[in-house]
Amino acid sequence: MFDEAQLDIPTAASLEELESGLYDLISDEIAPYDDLDDCSIEIDWIASERLDADWTTSFSKVLSECTGLPDFLIDGYNASGSTAEIKDWLSTSLETGASYRQGQDDIHKTTLWSLERSRVPGFATDSFYCDSQEEEPCDARPEDFGSGKRIVVEMRVYWAL
Repeated sequence: MFDEAQLDIPTAASLEELESGLYDLISDEIAPYDDLDDCSIEIDWIASERLDADWTTSFSKVLSECTGLPDFLIDGYNASGSTAEIKDWLSTSLETGASYRQGQDDIHKTTLWSLERSRVPGFATDSFYCDSQEEEPCDARPEDFGSGKRIVVEMRVYWAL
C-alpha cells in the first residue's frame, strides 16, 4: 500500500500518472540495493482510493484474502478505520479454538500480530517491501496520510541472480 502523497505527481493525476509515479518511487527506493542495475519491476494491478469507484470492493478483497476475516469485520473496518472490534474478535476466536476449527488459526494469529505493528489489518509495516521474498501485503507508507488517496498495488520486484 502506498499513498499519492509519496509520489511526485500532479494533484489530480490520472491512473497512468499514478503508475508512472509508482515506478519512479519504487525504482528510487530499490536503486541503493541494485548494485548491478539489473532489477526489474512489474506492476500487475493498481487500485486507487481516489480514482476507483469500486475501491472498497478491491480493498475488501485484499483484506479478506490476507486476513481470513469475515465480511462484517472488514465492512466495519472500512467504515470506521478502527481495529478494536477486529482485535476482540480475533482474540476470542483464537482463545475458543474457533479459528483452529475453521482452519484459520495461522492466518488469524498473523493478522492479530500484524495489528500490534501495522495500521492496516494483515499488512506488515515494511519500508523494505522490495527486499522481501514474501507475498504478504505491506504498508509501504512512511506515515498514515489519512484516507482518500491510498493506493493498493500488486507488484513484483525481480532481482537477477
